[in-house]
Amino acid sequence: MSNMNYEKLRDDLVSWLRERAQEAHAKGFIFGLSVGLILLWWQVLLKGYFQKIHLV
Repeated sequence: MSNMNYEKLRDDLVSWLRERAQEAHAKGFIFGLSVGLILLWWQVLLKGYFQKIHLV
């Protein structure tokens, strides 16, 4: 293979790896955000529950 073919192959591989990294980053962000929102909701739910117990 000539040097140009290696460069093209390398460029294609680098662009493919960048795309996979961006997809993984987006999925990780969405997962982290959803877990954070669930934990926040759970904390608010428990806080309201314990306030009802103490008010009674």
